[in-house]
Amino acid sequence: MISRVQKAVTQTTEIGCSAASIALILLLSACASFSGPPATGDDAASDQNGSLVAEPFRDPNDRRQTRAIWSWAGRKPMPGEWNITLQDVDELVTTVDAMRLNVILLAVYADGTAFFEPSRTRFPDPEERLVNQSGLSAHSYQDALTYLLAIRDQRRADDDASNDFEVHAWFAVNKGGLSEGGEPPRDFTEPYMLNALFPEFRLKTANYYLRDDSRYITYNTVALQQPKARDYIINLIAGLVEDYTVDGVHLDHIRTGGICFNNEPLDYPGDAFDYPGCQADYERFTQERYGQAYSLLTDTDGKDTLSDNEAGRRVAGWQQATVTSLVQQIRDEVKAVNPELIVSVASVRNNVQQNTSRQLVSGQVAWEWLDQGLIDAVFPTLYLTNRENIQRGYRAFYNAVENVDRRSLIFPGLITFNPDNEEEWWSDLVAEQVRAVLEPTAEQVPNTVPSARGVALFLDRRLTPEAIGLIGEGPFREPTQPYWGN
Repeated sequence: MISRVQKAVTQTTEIGCSAASIALILLLSACASFSGPPATGDDAASDQNGSLVAEPFRDPNDRRQTRAIWSWAGRKPMPGEWNITLQDVDELVTTVDAMRLNVILLAVYADGTAFFEPSRTRFPDPEERLVNQSGLSAHSYQDALTYLLAIRDQRRADDDASNDFEVHAWFAVNKGGLSEGGEPPRDFTEPYMLNALFPEFRLKTANYYLRDDSRYITYNTVALQQPKARDYIINLIAGLVEDYTVDGVHLDHIRTGGICFNNEPLDYPGDAFDYPGCQADYERFTQERYGQAYSLLTDTDGKDTLSDNEAGRRVAGWQQATVTSLVQQIRDEVKAVNPELIVSVASVRNNVQQNTSRQLVSGQVAWEWLDQGLIDAVFPTLYLTNRENIQRGYRAFYNAVENVDRRSLIFPGLITFNPDNEEEWWSDLVAEQVRAVLEPTAEQVPNTVPSARGVALFLDRRLTPEAIGLIGEGPFREPTQPYWGN
């Protein structure tokens, strides 16, 4: 069943940076630059006014608070741009120290590109294994993740927990390549990207078939309905957990990225990954769920959006079943390796107030995954300029989670720059938004807004020294440990 459907407020766009954006080299006059370890070679559950139904019990003595930062220190923003260096990681840690953050969401997989060493155990065939593109050749650190974990371990070895931090591997799950939008889209996928290794993974739109035009391919998106594509992503993530001692995995772009119309049957050695194609799979799904096989092209009217009717709800159910199954499989696989590992999600669909199937085109229902225990935490990406709208979005998501005890695991994601003008970096506004969700007052919003147990900031390279100081000496002035509900 499709329930508590939500309207997207925004999407987590990976906006390119320039080298000048590492302005936080000069960070704070009061904070010395960090140097790492020595190199070694159905509806939201709210009343009619939208106020809270219930809030979980909070121990007033429990001061833990999750303070996370999304970081690109381990990846190149775009192919051909500057190489990753150890200094990039040192600057990240300097920022974390100055702001008294305690969780780093480090990008390790984006645009179908691995910025770590994929598992040789899970990918024994080098022809099918992504190649580490971190470009970090200094000393014995094979990538930024290895170096950052060494810093983390060095911190944990002393008796001072105030400067400890966790490292979570950030995956852009449905991204398999690089493209530019348009009619038709343009392909910029490089040979080392996932959709170049497996061209059949690329998601094909309805126009690919209706116009008989091979250019209508979503080159940057993986067709997650395909069993082999899902298996590859699962092994990529679980292999990292086996080989790197990360504290968590963070699933971004954990959605379909569009409607899969791929109609070509896939036949691999053996039969584990054989697939009849998305259109045939949709007929199978609707036959099993509704007792009748429906046509995907008919139910979508050949479009990449959904109508608010029975046909739209059928397609939305198929999308949701696909992504929810993937989340479950990822969780099961990584928890088998490390039961204590934190699995979190970045949710871009955060206004849970409109019950239309149009909202479910991407299959992402993070509030339900949190309810069901499929994930340990969720970061709704409330990338807005208005403080009150951020609070309302957080409240709506909070109320949509029916399990009261799980509501404290919602940590709003806040942006550090103007999403409508990426060159406008915010300073005091970032601190104001942090306070709006961590220290809300009754005067700010007509109805009660719960105080969050944490936040995440996007992006480290768009933080001004002023914003770093205002947060580090303001709402985060006292160090604390992350909160994960335990």
